[in-house]
Amino acid sequence: MSVNKELKDYLKNSGEHSTIGQTLFPAKKRHKHDMKNIGLLKQNGKYYSIHDLPDGFVVRGDLDLSGMDLSDVNLNMEVMGTLILSGEYKTILPPILDLSNMAYVDLHNTDLSGVREIKWPTTKIDLRSCRNLPQVLDFSGTTTVDLRCADLSGVREIKGPTNRIDLMACNHLPPILDFGATKQVDLSHVDLSGVREIKSPTSRIDLRSCKNLPPVLDFSGTKTVDLSFAVFSDVHEIKWPTDSIYLTACKKLPPVLDFRGTKEVDLSYTALSGVREIKSPIECIDLYACANLPPILDFGATKQVDLSHADLSGVREIKNPTDSIYLISTTNLPPVLDFRGTKNVKARNADLSGVSEIKRSVDLPGNLRKIYDLLWVKMFMAAKSKNTFKGIIQRNVANRHISKKR
Repeated sequence: MSVNKELKDYLKNSGEHSTIGQTLFPAKKRHKHDMKNIGLLKQNGKYYSIHDLPDGFVVRGDLDLSGMDLSDVNLNMEVMGTLILSGEYKTILPPILDLSNMAYVDLHNTDLSGVREIKWPTTKIDLRSCRNLPQVLDFSGTTTVDLRCADLSGVREIKGPTNRIDLMACNHLPPILDFGATKQVDLSHVDLSGVREIKSPTSRIDLRSCKNLPPVLDFSGTKTVDLSFAVFSDVHEIKWPTDSIYLTACKKLPPVLDFRGTKEVDLSYTALSGVREIKSPIECIDLYACANLPPILDFGATKQVDLSHADLSGVREIKNPTDSIYLISTTNLPPVLDFRGTKNVKARNADLSGVSEIKRSVDLPGNLRKIYDLLWVKMFMAAKSKNTFKGIIQRNVANRHISKKR
């Protein structure tokens, strides 16, 4: 590699080896692994050693210090881009790591066993796959934290950042997770064994595919919660969020689901065995392809319900919503369907073989009248091949209804 005269003179006077692997400003390209990073910064035509920087030094781009011995380096500079200290190149860090002047810091895949204290950056810290983190992780002065796949054994306390923290696939979490001042939290695919309490964030928390949820879940101060594919084996008390709750394909839900303070609920593809009562949410509830529903479904306080492709075996009564109900390809509907007070009914390909009565309002909108007539035709076709007493009654009633329409 050609080196200009100024750099040769600097290396000669400083006693450094004359082979330079990379200059560090800007450090947007990764050089070959066998090229040594000797810690030189070039700015305004001059070279500076990372060990002897002038006060108030500003790097106006990314700065890559990976693979360097920084044990005696005071990082009293300001980096306007990303400070890269990745552990992939065995970076040696000082016992007190002050990153408070930095905006973005990349420490992913780093062993922090020799670091006693870390002052975190202001905007974002990347700690993916890190090991031997300090006992207390206080990110309250940081905006975004990425801890995916990090080993948190030895960590006693986590205080969340202001905007977002990602803990996907982490292990050995501390007993108390305080995210009360954080907007968004990702805890998906995490084993929560040993976690006693989660102080939920203000906007959204993602707990998809989590294992060993704590016995008490309080999401009352959170807008949106995603618990899809979670198992509720040991959960005995839940306070639901205010806006949306996703419970797709969940298992072992508690016997009473009280969603009255929530706007939207998604229970699609969930087996509800063991659930005795569902207290419906305000706006809509999605029970698409559900099974083992409780005998009485009271949706009277809800605007919209989707029961498409659901198996309603064991359901004796449905109190319908005020706006819309979807019964597309629904099987084993109860004997009595009361659509009085519901504006819109969609029941394409619904199994009406067990339905003996459909109640409706006197005046129906045109679209609902067509659907209502379609239900009667389907009932007639379903009863056509039945010569049982019930089938004959159904056929006669349906015939009378169709003849009146003609």
